[in-house]
Amino acid sequence: YVIAFAFRSNNNTKTNYLSYEGEALVVVWAIAYF
Repeated sequence: YVIAFAFRSNNNTKTNYLSYEGEALVVVWAIAYF
């Protein structure tokens, strides 16, 4: 659920990347945030 929330909150940022790059970015952000 946390990842889903982070993914949604970063959705505007994600649109600037390819899908897999956006997902990797969210994972890195989540690790750094938590």
